[in-house]
This record gives sequence, C-alpha cells and structure tokens, in this order.
Amino acid sequence: MVQLSSSSNGFACGISIVEKSWSVYHDKDTLFSFTKQEYSKGVEDYHTADGVPFQSETVSSVGDFYTSLDANPLPALVQVCYGGIFAASTANIFKQDAHVWKAMEKSLSRGDNIEEGHYAERLWGALVATPLQAFQIESLRHHSTRV
Repeated sequence: MVQLSSSSNGFACGISIVEKSWSVYHDKDTLFSFTKQEYSKGVEDYHTADGVPFQSETVSSVGDFYTSLDANPLPALVQVCYGGIFAASTANIFKQDAHVWKAMEKSLSRGDNIEEGHYAERLWGALVATPLQAFQIESLRHHSTRV
C-alpha cells in the first residue's frame, strides 16, 4: 500500500474489492447521487456516547457533501475506496486547498457515527488520488460492464 501511494498515482486503497467484482472507479454523477438515510449494520451492538443523530440536517447525498467542501470540480470518473483504509502521498493531499480539509474536519466533527462519515469514506479517493486523464476515462468507459 505504501509503495502504491508513493507511485505517480499517489493513492492506495487498503480494501480488496476483487472478490466483490467492484470497480475502483465510479461514475461521478452516480456516486454523487448516493444517499445513506440510516445505518443498520451492527446497530444492535453499536451505541454512540455522543447521542448525535445519524442523519445530517445539511447534506443528503455524496454530491451535497462534496459541494459543501468547496473542492475543485471532479472528472467524469473518480477513484473510490471503501472501508476508510487508504494511504496518500503528501503531494496529493496538498493538491487540495486547506479550506477543503477544514470543511471536512468541521463536518465530521458533528458526531461519531454520522451520515457525513459515510459520504467522506466514498470521497477519499476522489479527493487524494491523481485524477484520470481523458483517454483513461474513455478507455474505462469503453471496457466497463455497467455503471
């Protein structure tokens, strides 16, 4: 993971998606439409001490969350990494303005298990991986089996 994040891509995901037949690249518009209205995985064993509701009052989708960060526009296909285990080069982290990271920190400080955290998880790759070039996007779209 460190070797890949040190490469020209500057990003590596720690979760293997091969067994799930997922792609590490997602159509930006489809990704931005994702919503998570509730969290039920292991909810019977999960109790937050902060008592903060899961659902956000300010964002309702990945796209809303990304817009709230005031980050640079993204290409049509973006890299994703589920599970929150990733590595990134400092060069790629610094490609985002500090205000983006401050907005992310403020949003994620609302509580422990919150809707915004699930949106952030889906955006780490888009924020810190080296963006695809037009010819790479075209090739991936040509060879993809579904969006």
